Amino acid sequence: MLKVNRPAEPDCLRDNAPTWNANFIAKRQADPKAKFNWPDRDCCQQTRKTLVGMTRKHCAFCDGPFVESRKTIEHFKPKSRFPELAFTWGNLFPCCDKCQSSKLEKFDERLLKPDEDAYEFNRYFLVDYKTGEIQVSPLAGDQEQACA
Repeated sequence: MLKVNRPAEPDCLRDNAPTWNANFIAKRQADPKAKFNWPDRDCCQQTRKTLVGMTRKHCAFCDGPFVESRKTIEHFKPKSRFPELAFTWGNLFPCCDKCQSSKLEKFDERLLKPDEDAYEFNRYFLVDYKTGEIQVSPLAGDQEQACA
């Protein structure tokens, strides 16, 4: 997971996220199994396009290029547990099908978030550029290794 610089959120999301979050919370309170849907398809597409540009057309989780995968929008903190963040810009990342299927609704407060100011890839990982293998850095302290 490489460091990313989050651009400004799309205007449609900035203008609508508070209302959409409130509506999603109310929908989930009425029916805990209520499905998540983007209220505006164009805004969803604009948000996805901006997120994919943020990661240079790579999945934010595995850093794999979007070649044979859909470009999905993944909620860093799952919308099932954090419905108030369902449409919050800082909680959204581009994700490949494989990572989305693996992540599902999992979340741990120790997860690394690649758009945070303090995030430094090399603090946590080593990369073997010949094989593409990524390993936890042996120079990382106990806290960094617990997060990796």
